[in-house]
Amino acid sequence: MDEFNRESKDLNKPAIHGMLEAKSAFDVVRHTNLIRKLYHLGISEQCILMIDNLYKDATSKIKYKGNTSDAFNIEQGVRQGGALSADL
Repeated sequence: MDEFNRESKDLNKPAIHGMLEAKSAFDVVRHTNLIRKLYHLGISEQCILMIDNLYKDATSKIKYKGNTSDAFNIEQGVRQGGALSADL
């Protein structure tokens, strides 16, 4: 942010700062909307199919105090820590 402020001052232009809490953004991406958006952006069909396969029929389980839940479907959110997640 300091570098941004210095450049703004050097160029004699106002600096406008905005903050984004992206932590919870990973949880709200619906998979169907993601795939549709990728098509609209002109992403190659091969890449879209790869991403679709990554998220299609995704399931998870919760393990707590030695007990494991039944599997449940994951229909939204991107994989946290995944290499593509921040870009998606």
